[in-house]
Amino acid sequence: MLDDSDWMPAGDWRGYEAYVLGSLARRFPAVRLEANVRLPGKKSGVARQIDVLAHADQPVAVECKFVGRKVDVKCVEAFIGMLEDVGIGRGIIITAAGFTPGAQRRAFHDQRIVELETVHPDRLSPHQHRGAPIIWRAPLGISLDLPDGWTCDTELTAVPGGAAMIMYPLGHDRLSAMHVAPVIYGNFLTKHRGDETLDELAAPHQQDLMLGHPEYSFDVDRLTLADRSGAMRAALIRRASGPPPIFGEEHALYIDYGEVALLLVLCAPPGESELLRPRLIGLYEDSFTMTVVDRRSE
Repeated sequence: MLDDSDWMPAGDWRGYEAYVLGSLARRFPAVRLEANVRLPGKKSGVARQIDVLAHADQPVAVECKFVGRKVDVKCVEAFIGMLEDVGIGRGIIITAAGFTPGAQRRAFHDQRIVELETVHPDRLSPHQHRGAPIIWRAPLGISLDLPDGWTCDTELTAVPGGAAMIMYPLGHDRLSAMHVAPVIYGNFLTKHRGDETLDELAAPHQQDLMLGHPEYSFDVDRLTLADRSGAMRAALIRRASGPPPIFGEEHALYIDYGEVALLLVLCAPPGESELLRPRLIGLYEDSFTMTVVDRRSE
């Protein structure tokens, strides 16, 4: 049985908002969702904050409540007032704790469409974790910080040829994330000759992408990056982009560790590449190395 102590602690409202955002993206993949939006109040004259704004035919405002008790009528009335102020005719309040009868009646009888939904932030896969992932191949281990609002998935770590690590936003399982959300996966690449360059290690990956899709375009930048300890290493980042069926853009970051190279790959949805690419580089810059002793054969 999984230990839920590291999953979604009480009061982690940022994590809950991220979970709701991912859950909505999984359920409505054709709808563009925007988190933490501020719209001008037409009556108040002040900016009003919306947890999630769904850009549908008619915009929908979503309020997330990760609280320990049922949402009451005051909360519903405040939400209705905000909808009126920004001129949005439909809203949804999502909570993990449920709603009081008064809150339900108030929402039902309002002239706007106000839906109330209870969503508990459950794991969608037994392989999901919130702790920092570690990629290792003895004697080298690398610890990576999990981005806020993301989960680490270990389903493929024991599969031959699978990624040593995969992470994606909360509210998704691995398959839904691979279709509609950003995904980062990582692995080690062995230098079989011992002196391969990063370009040589990256070449087979690029060739695989081009099989059947010669229209893909590639841009390569060569960098020198430092991890959390300040250790400087040569790196290469390659962007692959093209028309459908490619999903947005793929950014592959190769970092030289001597006998092996660390590979971190970001698959970014259309339009999110420029925002997410710094996150991929930052993932490495926040990492640190460790020595791993594998005693399984003793």
